[in-house]
Amino acid sequence: YLRADTELIVYGETMPDAKLYIQNEEYKLSPDGRFSVRMSLQDTVKEIPIRAISQDGSMEKQIVFTVTRKTDRK
Repeated sequence: YLRADTELIVYGETMPDAKLYIQNEEYKLSPDGRFSVRMSLQDTVKEIPIRAISQDGSMEKQIVFTVTRKTDRK
């Protein structure tokens, strides 16, 4: 018998006054612009787009992580 699970922690920083979106959901930044999000992982391929938009909307930066979890069920 074996049981194991996993979680993913996505973290980083941007300008403190930027708007941050992870998987198209807005997240609140800490006062210094840092963020941390904890996610469970199911057996799948998961794309995690992270987007920061400057306060005035003139600049945007995006990073996309692709994570795969596959549990061998033999």
